[in-house]
Amino acid sequence: MIAFDVDVDVDNRKREPRFYGYIPDDNWLRGRCFVLMTIISALRNVSRSLGVALLAASSNKMLVFYFVGGEFALFFLYKIARGDIWFWLRLEGITKYIATSFGRLTTKIVADFSGCLHLRNLFEMGGIAFSASMVWTQIMPFVALQFFEGSNKYALSYYNTFFGTMTGPQYVCEVFSKSKDDATKFTFAFIVRLQNTKSIEAEVKE
Repeated sequence: MIAFDVDVDVDNRKREPRFYGYIPDDNWLRGRCFVLMTIISALRNVSRSLGVALLAASSNKMLVFYFVGGEFALFFLYKIARGDIWFWLRLEGITKYIATSFGRLTTKIVADFSGCLHLRNLFEMGGIAFSASMVWTQIMPFVALQFFEGSNKYALSYYNTFFGTMTGPQYVCEVFSKSKDDATKFTFAFIVRLQNTKSIEAEVKE
């Protein structure tokens, strides 16, 4: 909503046409764009949350602090190196340091978990930092998975059921062939349609 509202704002488009205006003027296209932005944001949130959760559930509980803290440190170092560390609010003294620390930290967290497109603004994360964050968010769960071990790793064996391409007949035949339990074999041989057991028909008869 933030990204959508600031982009369609007339004053913003007049003042900064190079940054605002990527959302089309056509109402139907605007609606489609809003839906796509929402989907992108939701997927990014899921990916980021999963990565952090896997790190938090790993055997080394400090990993989540090392990863997330390291990201924040790199972001601050990047901003310092480019002479762009101070937050855009016109504050001086101690409030300048407080606003910068809180502002940069909040911006990074919101961008990481929501993918709010507005935060690519040069006063916030900046284009390259925002894009790098988007790429890393998609990679992070797979990296975190390498540190996920112990009894919890057994639970991950069920994740493939969400993404598997096996068909019903293939599943029936696999369970029948691999099972060591006669009752299970009998169940899978006779509760489903005959067409599903064609490839194991001879074995069933035997």
